[in-house]
Amino acid sequence: MGEDLLNKFGINGKDCIMRTICEMAESRGLPFNGLLGKAFETLFLMDYGLTSTERLYEYISARTYGENNGNCASVYTGCPFSIFNLLPEDDLAALQSNHLNNIP
Repeated sequence: MGEDLLNKFGINGKDCIMRTICEMAESRGLPFNGLLGKAFETLFLMDYGLTSTERLYEYISARTYGENNGNCASVYTGCPFSIFNLLPEDDLAALQSNHLNNIP
C-alpha cells in the first residue's frame, strides 16, 4: 500500500519503504515517545504478517541489514530521501544522541 502510494508520486516506493525499514532498524527505533515516533516504529519495525513470503523476506532483510551494517542509503539507492530528513531537528538530535549512547 505505501509502495503504491509513493509510486503514484513518481518515487520508487519499494526502495523508499526498504530504506525506511533499514534506517529505522539502524537507529534502533525512535527515542522519543511521541505519537509520530510510535507510529513509525509500529509501521516499519513490526514483524509483517504479509501473505507474500518473498516480500516478507525482503522487509526482514532490510531490517536485519540496518541493524547489522547501517549505511542504508548505499543499498537502497532508488530512494532519494531519508525519513530522518523529514523529522524536526530537535527529534533528530535526540535520535543521534540516543544512538551514540547505545553503541557497545
